[in-house]
Amino acid sequence: MRDPSLLLLVHYLELLADARPDKFDRAAVRWHCRLELESPVLTTAESELALAALGGLRAGDKDAAGSCAAATPRPTDDRERYGMRSRRRSSPEVL
Repeated sequence: MRDPSLLLLVHYLELLADARPDKFDRAAVRWHCRLELESPVLTTAESELALAALGGLRAGDKDAAGSCAAATPRPTDDRERYGMRSRRRSSPEVL
């Protein structure tokens, strides 16, 4: 199975905050790391906003999931829309 999309993981984090709060912090940090790596451009302010939204999720703020979702890069194909990341293809070399 391929890695789930960041957007799908936001919903997972929302569930995790309620059901398994002991596992939330580690999962939230991993989500934020992926956000940093996969976002084409992410400013310090956007990164801070995403971290604050994760803190809101941890505290039980259901609206914080929307802020996390807004920070995620938009899917580029149907596979990503349904929660699966597509494999990155390297561009062919030009001769």
